[in-house]
Amino acid sequence: MSMIHCVGQHEQTHSTDSLKVLAAQEIKTEHSVTHHQNKTRKKIWPIDWNNLPYSFDDMTLLVGINTSGIYYSNNYRELSYITGYSIGVEDFIPVFERAFFHFGLKYTRRGFEHSDYHVKFKTHNIDVPLFLSYELPALRMNDLRLLIGSQLVFRTGSTTEGAYTSPGDYYRYYPTQFSNFDFGFMFGLSAEFNNFYTTVRSFSGFVKLMPDDTGMNSTFSLEVGYFIFRNLRK
Repeated sequence: MSMIHCVGQHEQTHSTDSLKVLAAQEIKTEHSVTHHQNKTRKKIWPIDWNNLPYSFDDMTLLVGINTSGIYYSNNYRELSYITGYSIGVEDFIPVFERAFFHFGLKYTRRGFEHSDYHVKFKTHNIDVPLFLSYELPALRMNDLRLLIGSQLVFRTGSTTEGAYTSPGDYYRYYPTQFSNFDFGFMFGLSAEFNNFYTTVRSFSGFVKLMPDDTGMNSTFSLEVGYFIFRNLRK
């Protein structure tokens, strides 16, 4: 009887030890799988900054200043230009020999002043430039290019400095009536200096700012940019 009891205890102990071994193996297996998955993720997710697509090589961060106003307005003698600024990114891709297609996305602050009444209007815009550039034979070492194309403008808001206080029957501008979209013609010049890019541009809108006035937006800008990813490629 005692021998049978001892044998039973031995078998029970052996079973318990086997279960512990199996549990330890399962934990080890789970740990190995998790480690392999983490290792795989590390290989997949990090960005290889030295081997980005070639389209990134010409991506430019741009900042600039501008002077803007209204042209062809019935009240042009009472209006004057004001300064603004812009910030955004642009890129370009080759389309023909010495010709490139440019596209970008920028925030631009424009505006004008109704100078006879000391009221300034500043508009906040999202610009989408779409244009072609052509490499000129002059100053080839600085990649001098002629720019010509169009620009889409989405007006997101406006601010006003001053107020109409003078009595009388004269034309007043109301920001609530400003058009929210513009489309126009753009031309200019650009040049490169190592990793830096500079451009001067003129933009003339085709959409009336106010529905009952003929005035449209006009902007002249100077911008400086930096090619963000060019130095990263090996």
